[in-house]
Amino acid sequence: MAVIIAGGVAWAQLDTTILPDITLAAHSNASNWAAMSPDGLLLATCGDDGAVKIWKYEDFSLLKTLSTPSIKKEAAEFFPNDEFIAEAGANGKVNIRKAANAFSLTRVLTASGPVTGLALSPDGAYLAAASGKTIKLWRMKDYFLRELRGPGDEILAIAIGADSRFLVCASADQYVYVYNLTNKQLAAKYHEEAYPCTAIAISGDSVDIAYGDYTGRLTIRNRETQSIIRTFIAHPRYVSACAVSPDNKYLVSASMAGDIKIWKVGVFGLLKTLQGQSGGVLHLSFTTDGQYLISSGGDGTIQFWDLNRILARGSL
Repeated sequence: MAVIIAGGVAWAQLDTTILPDITLAAHSNASNWAAMSPDGLLLATCGDDGAVKIWKYEDFSLLKTLSTPSIKKEAAEFFPNDEFIAEAGANGKVNIRKAANAFSLTRVLTASGPVTGLALSPDGAYLAAASGKTIKLWRMKDYFLRELRGPGDEILAIAIGADSRFLVCASADQYVYVYNLTNKQLAAKYHEEAYPCTAIAISGDSVDIAYGDYTGRLTIRNRETQSIIRTFIAHPRYVSACAVSPDNKYLVSASMAGDIKIWKVGVFGLLKTLQGQSGGVLHLSFTTDGQYLISSGGDGTIQFWDLNRILARGSL
């Protein structure tokens, strides 16, 4: 039942009979991002309405609204110990807030311009913010700053693997960049696209990198061998989001057409195609326990999809 809360591989056809389990009316404009706290108790959402909202996951009651109406909020991530949250927006500021003190502002970091991507290493050691052609990387124990350069055009998405070893970057210059977080050096640069790379994800073991482009093409590449595993048109419009489940079993991708696809990691066979938000899907993530896929939409909603329920229906 859907709950509305105010406030070679064969293709699987779109299953319009599958509805999200929960739809949260989170923002008055586009919902750009959703992230769960590591303890699974809180949900943070960001929107074009300038708000970062903190929700109690148990009942989706709104605990706190951090609002700057004139500044679009693009991303937010909880620290592994749940003590802090980082949130960033179009003003180029990355705000660090202390959860135990009503999410009061404790530090402001400055990106190179409007933030287009935010990633926190799962071990809590590094925070990365993408802006323009530059990624700023802060070492969180002392806020020591390094800049990762290389892209020749705007960076559109970044991600850090679950083992905290590699950061991957999708750029409008049609390249994908892989940085080694141990030595902070560029480890690889891929150029197989004729169009801007618009979304990216890396598997939990940092072996496979998935990235999408402006045409709807999805490419899966092995980071170690640099060989392409699969490349194909996966979506009818440009790929707007990619993510890997916490158990490293599933890759999910979405487009501005609102379709969401679930793939099996390893063979990357398509398991299910869902219809997400009508305004396009802007971000994908998972609940901490991996039970639910979370989609953030251009219509201002956050949707939750029970993977066990969906996949139990089998492929169409």
